[in-house]
Amino acid sequence: QIIDFTSRIKMKFPGCQVLPLKITPNAEEHFEADEFYLQISKLTPCTRDEMEEGPVPEWIAHPDLPTNVKTARLNNGVDTFYYTRPYNKRKQSGLKKTPGQAGEFLDLWVETKYIRVGQNFPNTRRRAAVVEKRNVYKNPIEMALASMLAKNAELVKKIDEMELLRDGGADQSYTMTLNGVVDAAVNGGVENYRTMINGKFREENPEIAEDVDNPARPDKRTLPSRLAESVTAQLKLLERGISIHKTKVSEAMAPLAEVMENNFYTKLVPQLEEIIASAVE
Repeated sequence: QIIDFTSRIKMKFPGCQVLPLKITPNAEEHFEADEFYLQISKLTPCTRDEMEEGPVPEWIAHPDLPTNVKTARLNNGVDTFYYTRPYNKRKQSGLKKTPGQAGEFLDLWVETKYIRVGQNFPNTRRRAAVVEKRNVYKNPIEMALASMLAKNAELVKKIDEMELLRDGGADQSYTMTLNGVVDAAVNGGVENYRTMINGKFREENPEIAEDVDNPARPDKRTLPSRLAESVTAQLKLLERGISIHKTKVSEAMAPLAEVMENNFYTKLVPQLEEIIASAVE
């Protein structure tokens, strides 16, 4: 646990002040100060390709690989890690907060800090020298797309598992997974992506438009259309999942399933179809 690790390190260096992750250490306040500072964060293993903003390599990301194989490959012989923290680019640029309901989503940039160390993990050493560092800033559309893709992957796995169950054999986890996505979307989750999909973010959030139009990253120009595609994919997945769920749902969860199905067809489908139709080419 990160709390136990932090406590142990603080006992080892009793005179040090622990800096929260939201603070970026600088030369004037920290590096040249008389006091000692610690900044501790949990690192997630990744590949060098990801550090260079490339896709996750096939030897980890291939869809036919079993989950335990992916996990083993990602956590053995690794020398590259990352951690993330929120980054408000509008505030850093001296701009006002984006107005409206979707404002917090359009201001939600994420700073990803990558580090590469001199030895592969796992190993028996207590510390490793950092040999390379890189900061990558991801705009709100990238984060929305990543969230949608992750949720869609979760839905695919759950729906495929549910399809193999006997009729009435789906426990509450299947119902709750589907209902959680429907509820979140009905209550404004996907609605917050409308401005990203229809292109209006270019007027209200020029800092996002500047990043999307970056000539050094032509792949970012397709972010709005890829987000729209992920919403379309989620709509189809939910339709398939709810159809299968009708026969697999347990008796105890049947009332909730009925409410979920009603919300999906009367509220969510029209809303998502409208958002998808507003997508810019």
